[in-house]
Amino acid sequence: MGKKFVVADVEGWLNLPNVEIPSLKSGEETGSIFEVKKVGFVIADRKECKSKGLDAPEAPGGKAALPTAVVLFGDEYELCSLPLELSDWVQSCVGMAHSGMNAFPTKVEFGVLDNRAYAEML
Repeated sequence: MGKKFVVADVEGWLNLPNVEIPSLKSGEETGSIFEVKKVGFVIADRKECKSKGLDAPEAPGGKAALPTAVVLFGDEYELCSLPLELSDWVQSCVGMAHSGMNAFPTKVEFGVLDNRAYAEML
């Protein structure tokens, strides 16, 4: 990564760029495809999340987990926030990586289908 990214709170996560996630009319359409280097979480104060209207999943120690991805834009990677709906997907990816099955970097398709955000490794 060309840049160093340090985000340690809700405000920092809210200020990250978002991955463009299109709404799809059917499963025949394709979402946005990005090269993703890795995924993870910003661990933040739960009360701060609630004050910003974020219902983030709980992390150890009573904290909140805000999902992120390091995405390639042009020739540079950038840390981006992901929708809270993708927290389970990020948690699965992190768990797989910790068990030795790291799928990244890889292309990932992001979209919203039937009012639900999804991420699919290609």
